[in-house]
Parts: sequence; C-alpha cells; structure tokens
Amino acid sequence: MPVRRHLLSALLISLLSASVVHAQDWARKMFSEVSHDFGVVAKDAKVEYRFVFSNIYQEPVHVVGVRSSCGCTDPSVSKNDLKTYEKSEIVAKFNTRAFTGNHSATLTVTIDKPFYAEVQLNVWGEIRSDITVRPEQVGLGTVEQGQEIERRITITHSGKPDWKIVDVRSVNTNYEVEVVDGPRRNSQVSYDLVVKLKKDAPPGYVSDQLILVTNDPHAAQFPIEVEGLVNAELTATPQALSFGAVEAGHKAIRPVIVRGSQAVQSDGRQVRRRFVRVQDSRSG
Repeated sequence: MPVRRHLLSALLISLLSASVVHAQDWARKMFSEVSHDFGVVAKDAKVEYRFVFSNIYQEPVHVVGVRSSCGCTDPSVSKNDLKTYEKSEIVAKFNTRAFTGNHSATLTVTIDKPFYAEVQLNVWGEIRSDITVRPEQVGLGTVEQGQEIERRITITHSGKPDWKIVDVRSVNTNYEVEVVDGPRRNSQVSYDLVVKLKKDAPPGYVSDQLILVTNDPHAAQFPIEVEGLVNAELTATPQALSFGAVEAGHKAIRPVIVRGSQAVQSDGRQVRRRFVRVQDSRSG
C-alpha cells in the first residue's frame, strides 16, 4: 500500500510539472533564443549580450525583473512594459572584472502579466586572466556626422613573450583599425589598437565588435566592444507627417522642427533651430 501511494504521488508531481511547463510556453515563445556562448574574452573587457524578445500577443506584457544564478553575469531589462509587437531586451553583462576562468549562469526572467511565467536563459564563457584590456571598450562617444575621430585601446598579454595579434576582423566598414606594437617587458606583450571612425560614417548608434585573432590556439579569438553615437547633420521632428483627411480646395499646415549640428542657412540668416511650415493644398 505505501508503495502504491508513492507511485501515485510521483505520477501527480510529474503531471503537475508538465502542466506548469506547458502553461509557460507562451512566455518562452516571445524569445528568439535562450542561450549564448560569450566565448573566450579578455579580463576587464566590456562583454555583454542582448536577448531580444517581443510581445506577440494582444494583451500587454509586464516583466517584473530578471535574476542571475551567478555573480559572473549581471542581468537587466531594457523595457518592462510591452504592448503588442513592442520589443525589449534582457541584457546579460559578463563580469570580467571580478571573475576569471570558465563560468556559466542561468538568468531567470519573471513575468506577471498577462499571466505569471518564468523564462530561463543560459550564458557561459571563459574569462582569460592573462589578457587584459584598458579601457574596457572602444568608446567613440558622441560624434557629429562628417567628423573623423580616433580612439586607442591597449591589449596586454602576460606569460607568453611570443604572443601576437595577427588580425582584426569586423563586418563594419565605417572605421579603420590599426594594430601598433607596444612595449615588451620580460614575458609581457602589449599592443595598441587604434580605431578611426571614417568621415562618411552614417548617423545613428554604433554597437559593434572587433574580433581580435591571435597566435594562441587556446584563445584564438576574443571580442572588443565598440560603441558610440553619430549625430545627423540635420534632423526633423516629426520624421513623418500625417495630414489626415483634407477637403478639396483647403490647406493643411503642420509644423516641422529642423535641428542642425551646425548653423542652418535660411534667408540669409544663421539659425540653429527653426520651424518649417509644410502645407498641403489639394483640389478636387
């Protein structure tokens, strides 16, 4: 009799667990992926990954928060409230300052609307203590369109005097990268990475990675983050105009604010901000 009772209890627990997993499938479907390998990364480098998810339902979705099973990864939510088709991101930042070696973490995303659910994301990677980066990334900052700038970052390797950076790869063609030999002391090797943003770089946010290729088979590649913002020469608010329904023979006027990073020439005067009246005259 006790054996039968235990079997029934085990069956009930199994059915309840399966039911809970099935009930939370709706939340999992909002994520395009639920795992990421950071790979081999340098100590002190900025390393993060963004899990994008979208509200594919008619009901609003509210994300309570996200927690990590390991201090090696700091998670955050870019946007907690999502209407239909709105997107958000779970940002997983690898803690390369306080940790070294192989580490992994489970990130649990908690949702309470329209129903309670939890989604688990998994990340892992290796933080090399013999490779350091200063500063943590190539920070371009805010740049005006058409401006050419240069940023420098130092990569240092300890313990292998013949260590080399043999190549730098990127899919972004808006900047040029030069590898400059730095000082060598005992078993320590250093390089300066010089990143130049081109004058014809388009406006918008720059969020990219440089992949450094080395002669070390145990760390053949590792990423360096590149971030910045290129301001457009001219911006208009709103970007799109809607005149709505206009009767034949009538005029519709909508204000547009034009902003320039430099003075805008208008009727012989130098102005930095002006209103432009756009009118639509329609006839039958």
